[in-house]
Amino acid sequence: MIGDRETGYTSGAFNRMIRMDHPDLMKKIRIIWESPLIPNGPILVRSDLPTDFKAKLVAAIKKLDTSDHACFVKAVGGTMHIGETSLAEYQQIIDMKRELTKGSR
Repeated sequence: MIGDRETGYTSGAFNRMIRMDHPDLMKKIRIIWESPLIPNGPILVRSDLPTDFKAKLVAAIKKLDTSDHACFVKAVGGTMHIGETSLAEYQQIIDMKRELTKGSR
């Protein structure tokens, strides 16, 4: 898990509850399962852009991540570094979303 068990792992609802009025919340929770790391949404680049522009854009984003990570964190809203990925890594999420939205259109 990412983060610290005593503080609810992330900056989500658990963390807020612990800070506000439930400091012993994590002592009352029994963890029964841990998921693998869940990927954040990818940074997407349109496929119809010129190839050289896409390469420059990807290079600039990667450079910002390593040369000024504090700026990168503010720009993308996450503290993790970026890395290469593929559609296959997101396929379970895509399939789950499609299943959840069946019949709703």
